[in-house]
Amino acid sequence: MSHRNFRQDLLAGAADLAPFFRYSILEPDFETLIQDRSQVDIDRDALVEDLLAQNAPFREASRATENIELLRSPKTFTVTTGHQLSLMGGPMYMIYKISTIIKLAQNLSERFPDYNFVPVFWMASEDHDWEEINHFHPNYHATVTYSGQFEGPVGRHLLEVGIQDTLADIPIDLRSCYAPLRNLSDAFRQLILKLFGEHGLVVLDADRPALKRLLLPWIERELKGEGMGAAVQKTTEQLEELGYKAQIFPRELNLFYMGEGKRELLFREGDRIRVQDGHESWGVGEMLEKARLRPEDFSPNVAMRPLYQEIILPNLVYTGGWAEVTYWHQLYAGFREMGVHFPMVLPRMSATLYQPEAVAPLLAEGLGPAAIDRPLHELFRAYHDNHDDTSVFETLFSQLDASYRALAGFMEETEPTLVRTVLGQQQRNEKFRENLLKKWRKNIRNAHPEPFRKLEEAQNVVQPEGFKQERYLNFTHFLNGDYKTLVDLILDHCEPETFEPQWIPLP
Repeated sequence: MSHRNFRQDLLAGAADLAPFFRYSILEPDFETLIQDRSQVDIDRDALVEDLLAQNAPFREASRATENIELLRSPKTFTVTTGHQLSLMGGPMYMIYKISTIIKLAQNLSERFPDYNFVPVFWMASEDHDWEEINHFHPNYHATVTYSGQFEGPVGRHLLEVGIQDTLADIPIDLRSCYAPLRNLSDAFRQLILKLFGEHGLVVLDADRPALKRLLLPWIERELKGEGMGAAVQKTTEQLEELGYKAQIFPRELNLFYMGEGKRELLFREGDRIRVQDGHESWGVGEMLEKARLRPEDFSPNVAMRPLYQEIILPNLVYTGGWAEVTYWHQLYAGFREMGVHFPMVLPRMSATLYQPEAVAPLLAEGLGPAAIDRPLHELFRAYHDNHDDTSVFETLFSQLDASYRALAGFMEETEPTLVRTVLGQQQRNEKFRENLLKKWRKNIRNAHPEPFRKLEEAQNVVQPEGFKQERYLNFTHFLNGDYKTLVDLILDHCEPETFEPQWIPLP
């Protein structure tokens, strides 16, 4: 079954998507967004005190501390992104997510000087799928994997001694973030702060008792069966009926139960609530009491995590990849059902880094670096179009077409029943023309392979074998000196309200 392209339709302003969001990204009205968000009360003091406590041990957070204090003011708002605690940050797109919110916060500060805008990075510390985060790719031919034994929420994992051997080839300043016996949340936080701390980025770990206390009323609603599941399910079905592929699958109960070394899905079973493997179950009243005593033992799933974010932050914008943008739209009715403000959902920056000399063969053919994204046969065709003299070829086939038209005219006058036979042969002649042109060009490539080899080599240097650079390579692949130089380069090219991929030349 083919699906409609959500990205294309949203950017084209498809009318049937309008019921699934509140703020358009095509002509963003930030003034209205700010005024709407100003009407929503949150516990700013509780948020600030916990963020200060989280970030206090990190000297790299000095600029962040200033921004955290600003959050006490009702004139301060956040722009947010989030990511898993992938080893060394995982693929490049994490860097692009953070760059987007930093640049957007800077832009909004210039446009609305009476307000403050703070970029916030939400660590997915409660995830438990460690196989997704325990590795990274320093180049296209290698995978670095940490073999530590994970249990429960990944952020609580204490790094084992072997982590230093795993990261032996990483610059010491970055490798030091991953000190043995440190938990993964703290290691990841320090890595992000080293990269972006001087830009005022605030890093938030939501696996905290004080913050979960702010979520408690919504935890209670989920446990009582009054949660967001039904509304999200209905929206998902509506989007699927329009031809869009669901990115998440909503559940009746959108919570996990956490303890030492575990994070287990909760299921409603009659008048009881049980964990996934069924070895424990409780009455709803018992579970509500557990939540009131220790809300930190409850963890939102993929559908409820965005709700948690918007409950505790004075947030205007969430930015993420297109899969995230799509699933946020599945949640719109769920937010309304739960009485929570729904932010603007903005696609993150998309980019490819390249060495100018690597794409010289493309530039020589009048093609830009973005041509690397085109299939190889299209690159070859572009070369042929620029260099092959097909004038004689086209002239001769035009003469053939004229002859077939004349023959069809003759048959029309003398024996009309044979006109279809002539036209059928003319169509076969067109296919013959296409096949002959392909074979002719293939022979040219075989006889003169060098320019085609250079085009293929240019593509393979930047994105070999169809790999999408931003979804595969780690930022350490591009380090040629100070990592801050790389971050500054990316920020200089970041245009958060422009949704075309960026092509960034490396110095």
